[in-house]
Amino acid sequence: MNDKLRVGLILDSQTVPHWIYKTIEKIIRSGTADIRLVMLNSDKPHEKVPSGSLMYRIHEMLDRYAVGHRIFYHRTSSLARLLKEVPETHIQNDFTISRREIAVSKLDLILNLSSFAVPGTAVPLARYGVWHYSIENEEGSVCGFYRETMEKAPVLAAVVRCSNGAFDGEAVIHRNWFKVNYNSIHVNRNHAFHLCALILPRLLGGLSAGGQDFFDRERSRFRQSAQSFVEPALPGNTLAFRNLVAFLSFYLYRFVVYRTESRWFIKYQYNGKEKLLVPPSDRFWADPFVVRHQDRVLLFVEEFIYKRGKAHITLLELNRQGTLLGSRVVLDKPYHLSYPFVFEHDGCWYMIPETAGNRTIELYKCTGFPDEWTFVMNLMEQIKATDTTVFFHEQKWWLFTSVNAAPGFEDHNELYLFYSDNLLTNQWTPHPANPLNTDVRTARPAGRIFMRDGEIIRPSQDCSVRYGRAFNLSRITRLTENSYAEELLSTTRVDAKSGFKGTHTFNTDKNIIVTDVYKYNRRLSMSGI
Repeated sequence: MNDKLRVGLILDSQTVPHWIYKTIEKIIRSGTADIRLVMLNSDKPHEKVPSGSLMYRIHEMLDRYAVGHRIFYHRTSSLARLLKEVPETHIQNDFTISRREIAVSKLDLILNLSSFAVPGTAVPLARYGVWHYSIENEEGSVCGFYRETMEKAPVLAAVVRCSNGAFDGEAVIHRNWFKVNYNSIHVNRNHAFHLCALILPRLLGGLSAGGQDFFDRERSRFRQSAQSFVEPALPGNTLAFRNLVAFLSFYLYRFVVYRTESRWFIKYQYNGKEKLLVPPSDRFWADPFVVRHQDRVLLFVEEFIYKRGKAHITLLELNRQGTLLGSRVVLDKPYHLSYPFVFEHDGCWYMIPETAGNRTIELYKCTGFPDEWTFVMNLMEQIKATDTTVFFHEQKWWLFTSVNAAPGFEDHNELYLFYSDNLLTNQWTPHPANPLNTDVRTARPAGRIFMRDGEIIRPSQDCSVRYGRAFNLSRITRLTENSYAEELLSTTRVDAKSGFKGTHTFNTDKNIIVTDVYKYNRRLSMSGI
């Protein structure tokens, strides 16, 4: 298709929150859409005075003071320059004033970025209906952020809903689940509204290129659900005070008792026995990849040295009884390395370590097995990709990687897929369904993709609640150049009684299974564990 979309905007004012400004600016700069009409909300409600109890307002104020340098969603910007040549009209509840202008503009789409509730009679006026952006919790209710932060909700969702005359009610055409930050209400708001500037321009780009097929595919990808518009209740003084005291006490305790970095260990099952590899106290081991080579058991791991503040790739070698024989560094760079994805192809061993700090996906070849590795090429450049995992299937290489397209939010990762006929190339074709997965609970890779009973199994990380919460195994049910589908089989979490807090990698080779586990790193701990 690749025709520019004719887009109308519904706004409360020409002066808008910064997140709306950035969204509109990116849409215009993308070249995929023309803004044809601006509809200003004549029934815009008066500005709300600060609401909620005194203690709630104090909490909000302290929160804003602590993180003010990191947030921008509440700032305002004028759209006068961006939209200076766009016709403008005003709307009221029945939409009657702007019907003629909408008809003349022949809109493909109306983006409602206002507080205005568009009546159902208006949706046939645009080809793809009226879209609106909202933040919802797991129950499908509009998110107020305070309760979800205080109650430590695992995830929130950035949702794009569409009202269209072609179907009854609303359809969800995008849902992006992201982790809740338990440190700050305002950081969560900033993340939620910032995502609008990522999601809407991307959707419009897909719609411009794919037309009705793209629209239908997006509607079918996401589970439909009703949305509750009940105004989230704010706490009274007593509850807000208790929450604030608990909040401050918890983080004071964490600061005094624990270090910033967690402590990771390698857990493995070998010959039916489970063992734990404990690193020296000045470092941790994580992201294990196991290789059974002849009579040798080799573990390639991320080794993070606390004082250096970055990691390199280390080789751990075990004997037949599963005892650690020794360790040695096999790959080190000026930037952080982790997730040493090691695999064999045509009799040669290769490694793709995570090199997101260098904005590359790098390929290395083993020139002296197992500890001499030589750089071959960059498979991709200028990309912030983590935990890259390749899989050879039906004479084609499939490259799965977790991409962060939301600068400023380190834990926001989505699953992307690329493919090529050759491994040694930098010409990888992006899959048309990218991003394949926008759920923080299942998107990020967690180890080698493997075959089990004729099925393709993909390990993934559950990064909700906290990084490294759990890992999943999902079955890939469709993998082609045009489509992709998978279904969740299982989620593995650590036993709370073990003292460990989480796990995030799964790999296996023959009769060995390796994972990693972590616990908080006590400042005054006298134990290696």
